[in-house]
Formats: sequence, structure tokens, C-alpha cells
Amino acid sequence: MLHLLHSGIRKAAHVTEFGIFSITVFRGIRAGRSGWKFSWAFTTLVIALLYAALDEWHQSFVLLRHATPRDVAIDAFGALLAQCLVWGYATRRGPFTDFLRGNAGSAKKQEEMTR
Repeated sequence: MLHLLHSGIRKAAHVTEFGIFSITVFRGIRAGRSGWKFSWAFTTLVIALLYAALDEWHQSFVLLRHATPRDVAIDAFGALLAQCLVWGYATRRGPFTDFLRGNAGSAKKQEEMTR
């Protein structure tokens, strides 16, 4: 049971780690522009997948470590999940989202339109 718990925590850490990596790569690719584009997300996922594969390949040369395609898939899942969250955040509309993006004027206009 302890081994299973330890393994689960490590895999969850990989999902989180590659999720954060994916978000930061997306921000770099977006380069200060706002919004979301499929090409930005796709490029981010390709970079994350290549980095995960390179990391596993590197582990194959390290003593007491082993490389598995399953670990690459877990890392890719973390990157994909993060990109889904980025897409949801970037395409969501509403007064609170506009406020977080610095478009408080848009939130006020939308509020006035609903009255």
C-alpha cells in the first residue's frame, strides 16, 4: 500500500510539473500577445512532449533509473491538461474574467447592457 501511495504521489507530481512547464512555455510562445490560438497550444504540446521524451531518454543512461513510454505519456497528459485549463481561462467570458485581465471597462459595459 505504501509503494502504491508513493508511486501515485510521484506520478501526480509529474502531471503538476509538466502542467506548470506547459503554461510557462505557452506564455513564452504567446510573447505578450493576449488570447489563445490553437497553433500556440499545439507548439507548446510538441515542446512539452519532446522534452518529456528527452528526459526519459536521459534517464536510460542513469544508473538505478529506467525510462518508460508510460512516463512520457503521464508527462504529456499533464501538459495537455494544463493547455485545456489555459484554453478555458483564455476563452471564458464574464465580468470577473474581464476584471482579471484588466478590462474593467468591459465588465462595466456588460453590466450596463444586462440592466
